[in-house]
Amino acid sequence: QPVPLRDPNTIALEKLEQIKQNLVDLNQQVDAFDGVTRDDRVYKLLDEQAVKMMLTCDELTDVSIDIKEKRKEMIRNVQTVIAKLESKVPMNATIENNSNLMETKLTVDDLSINSTEQQQSSRTQNEQTSTERPT
Repeated sequence: QPVPLRDPNTIALEKLEQIKQNLVDLNQQVDAFDGVTRDDRVYKLLDEQAVKMMLTCDELTDVSIDIKEKRKEMIRNVQTVIAKLESKVPMNATIENNSNLMETKLTVDDLSINSTEQQQSSRTQNEQTSTERPT
């Protein structure tokens, strides 16, 4: 006996209901979130969960018009939670962190460029030391 195909609208409604339940949970986690930067592990996890919900909504294409409306509403709800999460951590907190990393990196690069003579001098000393060691 062939398994009867399930109605795509029914499947879509089930997925939307699951997203709705997950979104309630995510919203509570966002409310409780107290991280300082967008590089925070918990921030990234919450953001990733929201993005997955959006992707699941995007997969619901071959559905009736009323389900497409519910899908759009769910996407707006997810976007609202994402906006709430983003508002808890100002963008400049991440930018300041990254600029500090960049400055450090630039400083390290500048040092390595300026110390070419020191590197050559160190190499010469290392070669002398290695030839002086008894084997």
